[in-house]
Amino acid sequence: MDRTLPLFKLLTVFLLAFSLASVTGLKSSHFQLPSIQPANAITQTPCHVSLSPGCSDYWVPAGAAEDIFQATIFTDEASEFTNVQSTTPNIDFTDSPLTPDLTGPFTTSSNFQITSTISEAGYYEVQFMLAANFWGCSMNFGNSTCGVQIRQGIAHMIDTAKFAANEASIAGQAIALDDPVPSKNVGELSTANPCAWDASFPEGGTNCIVGAPGGTAYHLANATGADGFPWLRAPGSLDLNAAARHFVNAGVATGFNQTTSVLTGIASTALSNPVSFLNWLGQTTAQLNLHNGLSAQICLSNQSRRCATDLLRRLQHFHHHNNQPNLGNVHCIVSES
Repeated sequence: MDRTLPLFKLLTVFLLAFSLASVTGLKSSHFQLPSIQPANAITQTPCHVSLSPGCSDYWVPAGAAEDIFQATIFTDEASEFTNVQSTTPNIDFTDSPLTPDLTGPFTTSSNFQITSTISEAGYYEVQFMLAANFWGCSMNFGNSTCGVQIRQGIAHMIDTAKFAANEASIAGQAIALDDPVPSKNVGELSTANPCAWDASFPEGGTNCIVGAPGGTAYHLANATGADGFPWLRAPGSLDLNAAARHFVNAGVATGFNQTTSVLTGIASTALSNPVSFLNWLGQTTAQLNLHNGLSAQICLSNQSRRCATDLLRRLQHFHHHNNQPNLGNVHCIVSES
């Protein structure tokens, strides 16, 4: 088989290719081939935000990123404020508003930048577990008659207007609310007339109007105070006796002492279905104090041993964690007869 011709053709191709490589063609002064700017990896080191030159912290196509995330958990707002005021704080800002006693030190210190006073479109409250059983009364998700009686009775136990005005952590910075609508709400909705909400103890007076001031609901008279707290209802007061009457209407007891507001004839179902008062980490000092005040007032009327034990535990927390005086004798009578 003769391979001369294929070899000749291959040699011809190579010669032609080399000859073309040596030919000088016409060049345009505007002729450019497409090119890609090479990307170089930059060694990042932790740095403060700097737009130019240097790094601007870590960024990836999806946004900001970090190698390490370290969180500091605080059990309450008091410990958070203590930390941020220390010489080596773990945080740069807080998620709680300044309390009245801290406004002065923070605004005069050069270490902090403080906003002007603004109204918060929110509110704080004590909540009921409406799937629970309160002293033998099923709340039935808010639909039971006895549950309404119990909740209305508890509403009479605190003078909310006096609480807002006298509770040290919010004094001068808060107002009472009768319904779950912030004072600075969208559309500036007027508050409802609350004077007929309690059919057992309807109210009258100049505040019984649409747009009534907060603290009008479940308020038969101004609180005269108890155990050193001006917003607690005193034993034998109109409102604490109204609370006791509501508890009787709910079937918790058969009667109450008009002088002490203490329930009598506690039902066996109430003794076998005690109520737990729970506070949670992260709540404000004002919420905790409101919670403890309600616990104290409930234990004034309800003679459950579990209630008394629960109160003593919370009073201890009240005293040690909030730098407030102990509630002392809250008339929590322990009896199971």
